[in-house]
Amino acid sequence: MASSRQSESLHWICALTVTFLLPPAIFCCADERQLPSARELIRETQALFTGDEKPDSWVLLELSRSLAHLGDLKAARELLAPPEPNGLFDASMIASGFLTIADIEIATTGATAPLPDTLKQKLESFTDFDLAEVYARHGHVDKVLASVKSIPAGDHFTLKFDGPRVVESLHAGGHRDAAREVLVHWTKCYSNSKNTFDYIPFEKIDQLVGLLFELGEKETAKAFCERWHAIMTSDTDIEEHGRYIGRGWANLGLAWFLVGEKTKA
Repeated sequence: MASSRQSESLHWICALTVTFLLPPAIFCCADERQLPSARELIRETQALFTGDEKPDSWVLLELSRSLAHLGDLKAARELLAPPEPNGLFDASMIASGFLTIADIEIATTGATAPLPDTLKQKLESFTDFDLAEVYARHGHVDKVLASVKSIPAGDHFTLKFDGPRVVESLHAGGHRDAAREVLVHWTKCYSNSKNTFDYIPFEKIDQLVGLLFELGEKETAKAFCERWHAIMTSDTDIEEHGRYIGRGWANLGLAWFLVGEKTKA
């Protein structure tokens, strides 16, 4: 019986999540009198987990997101805070929940609480800089720049994953000067890069270099390409790095083209 109730409640949670994403008009044909309230669904689902029983991380994620969308940010945080993530997948789910809460809170108040230290210790790529992209999306430029400038020069790891999204959000929002500042700091963070793997294609490095050039930092963009070129030239281990070397040269060629150096491309 418990498992049947759990399955039914989880089904409603999934449906509840969809209602936050799709226009209300889509559901106008439903008989609203047959639908339980969102808060009732959440309470029923939470009641299924008692004592030492621990819900799956994705259940916690959906419950916390629902609470956050309902405006109960405190309860959403409390739901995510107690459990210690067992592995990287659980930690990623919980981290996603905290970022959803931050997104809603920043949109309404302009600020949010720091991310939990336990998650930052569990996920090496999950840092307070993840909030910079959220702030950028909502146009809080000062907070973005403060976060970016706190990253030491030479620490390219932090900006590798979130840097492109931060820059894209700033640029799309018309904050060109802020996007340029982030890009300049991004190039400094690559000052200690040592091998081909620091320039893997999915980080949109060639596009960011092109945007840096477009925003007026022409010499900075070319200097970045020169260093990238030197590192690519020094990596000759085709057997181990062949795949990355080939794609790296292709992306570097595009970067050279975007900064106006067609002969080097």
